[in-house]
Amino acid sequence: MDNQENLTVDTEEKPEEQQKEPEMAAESTENVSRETLDGFKISFDAKYDDIFEGLEATDKADGTNLKARKLFLVIAVLFLMQVVWFAYTRSGIALIFVVLLGAMLYMLKKKIQKFNKEIAKEFEAEGKQNVILGEDVLQLNEKTVSYSEIATLYEFKHSFSLIYQGNHVYIIPKNVLEEGQAEQFAALMKEKIGDKYQNISKK
Repeated sequence: MDNQENLTVDTEEKPEEQQKEPEMAAESTENVSRETLDGFKISFDAKYDDIFEGLEATDKADGTNLKARKLFLVIAVLFLMQVVWFAYTRSGIALIFVVLLGAMLYMLKKKIQKFNKEIAKEFEAEGKQNVILGEDVLQLNEKTVSYSEIATLYEFKHSFSLIYQGNHVYIIPKNVLEEGQAEQFAALMKEKIGDKYQNISKK
């Protein structure tokens, strides 16, 4: 009982502090609102297929594994020619070439895609992804990236691919974005990085 009386007295003796509390609460709410307005945020769960597709598109855009990809195309053409030859002639030699070239295509494609598959698996294992655009930096989960450290931002038909701090790549699938977010993200990033942004979504 004595404690309750003391509490009542303390409350009565500090009417000014009671009046300040709502003001401080209002100020705190205002600060949160400002942070929400100033910071563009994207949250999504990383899916293997989305990330892998974005990585493959990035490799084609910046010429990664270009020689291997050209070799793959040459072998693919030869493979199709042997398939047509075998279809018309039923030649045993043609069949041997079909099998050999098919095996080469499989092994070469597996080698080209190996690194991207590993990265896509790591992305999916991380789960929840958070991207926050600040005034001076970009927050990628726990990593802080200055806009000056961004080498290129590719916009593809189904994703954004951010290349930063050398050869690091971060994929943002478009299918995880809310309506209008893709356009807003592209516009904000163009303001920050200028001609480092490349829209090749229609190529």
